[in-house]
Amino acid sequence: SVSGEVVNKTGHPVRNVQLMVIHDWLWANEFNPGSDDAGTVGSVTVDGDIAAGSSKTFSYAPSPALPDRRDGSFLTHVTVSGYQSVIPSN
Repeated sequence: SVSGEVVNKTGHPVRNVQLMVIHDWLWANEFNPGSDDAGTVGSVTVDGDIAAGSSKTFSYAPSPALPDRRDGSFLTHVTVSGYQSVIPSN
């Protein structure tokens, strides 16, 4: 599982921040990799508004859980894949 904090560094509120959780599979022996790449991608949406300069926490657990294997390891990272800016009309 992974958890973190989304920080809004824009000048406007944002909402419905979509995150992509990437579990890269790194083979223990890159010169002789197996045929069963365990890498996977998931997504999570941080619901609600995040005011300018504020933050919200998130957590994500893959389902099913990542396999426990001895022939490599996972490198997990999270990236923003989308959000909505809330710009007030004048």
